[in-house]
Amino acid sequence: MCQDVNVEGLGAYRALKEKSAALQAAAEHDKFIGELVLKSDIEKIIFERGRQFRDSLMNLWRRLAPELSGLSGITEIEALLTREHRAILVEFSKLPVVEN
Repeated sequence: MCQDVNVEGLGAYRALKEKSAALQAAAEHDKFIGELVLKSDIEKIIFERGRQFRDSLMNLWRRLAPELSGLSGITEIEALLTREHRAILVEFSKLPVVEN
């Protein structure tokens, strides 16, 4: 009879231990989920930022055409293009985070 009590006590202990572990795992999972970002949100942000960068580059020629037409040397042209491309990259890096 004493052996039956110990077996029942051991079973209850194991059940309690498993329940505790499951609750802890669920809490950790909930915490982990709270720190994740939806893939669709990231895709939207990447698309928007890529579009903004593309638009900046596509409009560059309109902005620079009058200035480029007055330049004759390759060095001057390279310097202007380098300066303007760098300005676009700097502005792109300063863009705010796209919100949902």
